[in-house]
Amino acid sequence: MHNFRFAVFLVVTLGYENAFATDCSSGWESYSSEPYQELAMPDTNVKYWRYRFEVDGKKSLYLKVSGEFPTARYMNFTSYDQRTQNGHATLSDFMINPDDGSINPYANPYANPDRETQGEKKYRFALLQKGKPVPPWANGNTLQAPTPRDPEDTKAVEIWYRIYLPDLAQDATNAITPVGLPTIEAVDEAGADMPCPVPVKITPRLWVAFRNIPPADHDGRIIFRAPSSESVYANPDTKYLAAALSLSHGQAAAIRFRAPRTPASGRKRHELFPRSDVRYWSMCIVGLDTRTSGCISDANVKIDGDGFVNIVIGPESLRQDVELNGMNFLEKGRFSRPLIIYRNLLPRKDFPGNFNLIPTTSNNETTLQGGAETYIGEYAPLGQTCDLSDLLKAHCGILGEIQ
Repeated sequence: MHNFRFAVFLVVTLGYENAFATDCSSGWESYSSEPYQELAMPDTNVKYWRYRFEVDGKKSLYLKVSGEFPTARYMNFTSYDQRTQNGHATLSDFMINPDDGSINPYANPYANPDRETQGEKKYRFALLQKGKPVPPWANGNTLQAPTPRDPEDTKAVEIWYRIYLPDLAQDATNAITPVGLPTIEAVDEAGADMPCPVPVKITPRLWVAFRNIPPADHDGRIIFRAPSSESVYANPDTKYLAAALSLSHGQAAAIRFRAPRTPASGRKRHELFPRSDVRYWSMCIVGLDTRTSGCISDANVKIDGDGFVNIVIGPESLRQDVELNGMNFLEKGRFSRPLIIYRNLLPRKDFPGNFNLIPTTSNNETTLQGGAETYIGEYAPLGQTCDLSDLLKAHCGILGEIQ
């Protein structure tokens, strides 16, 4: 009898929401970023998970998501409509209020350079439907889910959790295993127990990505354009450039652009507080089937003495010679029509290389007008294909001197 009274006392003392929340975390799905494994053009430097479920227009949905800020370059949650793959809402690391007694290391990373060791890093937020009140347990953090227009309808929804450049040595739990993933609990506005949402998994219509394919250019030139990025699970914090790559047998490609400053740039230059142009950048090779063969990022790139990135794309047999000559190498992949995707994450508004300065294009544009270099100059990648015999001798006529 005494034990029963003690148990009741604990329930009242600890709070209703903690005592009766329904754990729905088993619904997390790992989404591989390994080469050739998954669709939707994943970046091989990013860890992805998603949670797929149904939103019923007749019911109020609240999911309480709780976790710890990972040791990484960046993290983000985004909600999507499963049928269209269009992003609906986003909650990025710097936007999240930490729990009482915790810190958000991304809120002001320059004020917290030693963010890996400064206290607890816990957070929580509410995933809710449009128009629903923000619950008190959400700590002011919300992520809105797509909602049916007709109350009699349902909608297939998913949220994606991304971690860019996770520190696998220091934060392997959060970066790799489900044990460290955020907890998802089904509750109502007051925090009381609710059933988990119904799982729904729709095969995405990834062929809509074809409308974003840039046109091929003449004379072996590789010209980057800004495609529409409204679908195929695009990260709203990321801006993209894309170029078609056409390599015949015995050919390679050379690409050159001025490197944006990132937190990694500061470490390389021994700056304590680097002023970054972007939070992160990468360049990837993808196929028409939207699989990725490989990527290179700012964290492991070689930059020449003039501040430029020099990348060679070609068969794997070239790698050793290219890297011995101080250049960066990307294997062209086993695609018949590869594409080059260049990402910039969270560009600074006054950054002269900001991709937002570039008008978006579509695949029915057949002229060279609208290349990214017209708008952002040397921050835009420029490329050229050439015979292998000309590559190391003349760098396809485009790469600078490597120092």
